[in-house]
Amino acid sequence: MGRMDEPAPTRPWYRADGRPEIAVPACPNCAHRDASPGDEPALRCANCGWYWYPNPRPTAAVIIERPDGAGSLEFLLLRRAVDPASGWWDLPAGFLEPRETPDEGALREAREEAGFDVELTGLIGAYASRESNTVVFAYTARPVDPAAIAEPDHESSESRWVRLADVDAALPSVAFVPIQQAIAGWRALRSTAPLGEGRAPAR
Repeated sequence: MGRMDEPAPTRPWYRADGRPEIAVPACPNCAHRDASPGDEPALRCANCGWYWYPNPRPTAAVIIERPDGAGSLEFLLLRRAVDPASGWWDLPAGFLEPRETPDEGALREAREEAGFDVELTGLIGAYASRESNTVVFAYTARPVDPAAIAEPDHESSESRWVRLADVDAALPSVAFVPIQQAIAGWRALRSTAPLGEGRAPAR
């Protein structure tokens, strides 16, 4: 993901040949297989005239936090068992379902991927990736049951709780730049220590 102070491309959704870089194999409206770019950042079906806009895909992520027993906090990470980025660590997160709001998606992803219900306590921020055409809405949350034990679904192979003081050490193994940024944002909210930096694939 580029730096915040870098100028945005004039039309980042188009390739050099003038066609949108994000294509679909057929029109979602009539299944016709011929579409062309219009004056707007969209694909227009040559058969039915339907427009498909390759807008950024919204994603919800949850930093589930709890007391670490030593006067500070820790949060839950899951090791991905599926591609992309299998083997990397991640937050409970995923794409929103149709007509789902970001907060509803965050609650669902926590239940599905962590295996227990949570209560959302705040919005850390929204983190965009131009490369993957996504926007991640990252929330803080706490388990409804303080004694809840993580039971990851098939998308994760294991879980671990990471102390606030150990964020710097954990960030380089966290998948996806927006997720790293969300964790760093959480650390900034909960601590006055300088933020660490890590490298990860863009989501």
